[in-house]
Amino acid sequence: MKRAYVETQFAFSDSAKLQLVQAAVAKAEALDLKIAVSLASPSGEVVAFVKMHGALLVSVEMSEIKARSAAGLGIDAEVTEKMLDSFPLRVRDGLLRTKSVCLVRGGLPIFYKGALVGGMGVSGGTEEQDLECARESLCSVPDFSTRPI
Repeated sequence: MKRAYVETQFAFSDSAKLQLVQAAVAKAEALDLKIAVSLASPSGEVVAFVKMHGALLVSVEMSEIKARSAAGLGIDAEVTEKMLDSFPLRVRDGLLRTKSVCLVRGGLPIFYKGALVGGMGVSGGTEEQDLECARESLCSVPDFSTRPI
């Protein structure tokens, strides 16, 4: 059996990054919100970011944490919360002390052709508004979804 030393994986194109961020900002403007938007790779690296003028500083960090959590786990905050509810309290507490797990809604994993390519985090509105901006953004790019197909 031949051993593989290099794996290839999908990554966001620059065009996709711009389109995702612009669509989230457009939705935020329609909702009269000031948001921060982050895109993260599955390894947690923030690969795109925008802070709208007037967005709060805390929204910057929250958008990054939401994006990292969605990208690193491949699930949204609602599913993460249900999963953590089955863990012992010490494990749940330990995971939530990291900047890699977030239970605040507004982050979504992004899949392309069944492969996890990253996550998006939006912060600046209510949890529902942040999710609305993220979902609208994902709909702007063909073949992106929040679940593996």
